[in-house]
Amino acid sequence: GGTQLAHFDRPGIRSWVAELSADGRGPGTIKNVVNVVKAVLSSAAENGVLRTNPAHGVRLPRPQRDEMRFLDSSEIRLLADSIDPRFRTLVIFTAFTGVRAGEVGALRWERLDLARGTADIAEAYSEVHGRLELGPPKTYEHRTVPLPQFLCDLLSEHQQADRRGGLVFRSATGGPIRHSSFYRRYFKPAVVASGINPGFRFHDLRHTAAALLIAEGAHPLAVKERLGHSSITVTMDRYGHLLPALEQQLTESLNGAWRDSAVSQPCHSGPLDLAR
Repeated sequence: GGTQLAHFDRPGIRSWVAELSADGRGPGTIKNVVNVVKAVLSSAAENGVLRTNPAHGVRLPRPQRDEMRFLDSSEIRLLADSIDPRFRTLVIFTAFTGVRAGEVGALRWERLDLARGTADIAEAYSEVHGRLELGPPKTYEHRTVPLPQFLCDLLSEHQQADRRGGLVFRSATGGPIRHSSFYRRYFKPAVVASGINPGFRFHDLRHTAAALLIAEGAHPLAVKERLGHSSITVTMDRYGHLLPALEQQLTESLNGAWRDSAVSQPCHSGPLDLAR
């Protein structure tokens, strides 16, 4: 507001952060807002208006990590069969690709290559003050997501049923999907009707995709690339707890490989001639 730069100090910024938290702002929102102010004050310090940046070192509220929920393939099918048929392919696509809600809503047919089995993720919708705005993905990186054949077949059937072109997935009225209303009107009732965990969220479809990849032995870097994380650190922070199960699976595979080698080892009738 009208606060002069010279009056900014660390106690004042701490109080401001506390007010934001008391007003119900989430930790992520507070972090974003403080980062903007920090950048402004940093510029002021670099230009000699302030001696130091008082926003440095101010502690921010820690985000509470929501519990992740995962579905197996049969549960994904249950959920997809329980939702309005117009959104069945959308649910399956999200569960097996891990694409974000805004990215799914912005996906266009020209971004799909069903012959090669790929989807180019280059845009995303977001709701800002009640308006849908089209922009780049969250990490600003264009990525290509491989598609399994069964998903290409489903998308091909979906395309034949909707010949309008443009968006792959549309709202019930034919326009872009508003995630908030889609979640309330279609997704949440489908969760209840399917009988899966009632706390399952749409974002858990993204977690489900990561869990499926890891269960199949995918390297964390492959998971990072498919989900569009900004760094491997983000991937490991969110899904590292799933890796011990993969380690156990790999260990059992090594045991099996050694046992199989004993079965296939040829028999020798006499001592080996190591000099030959």
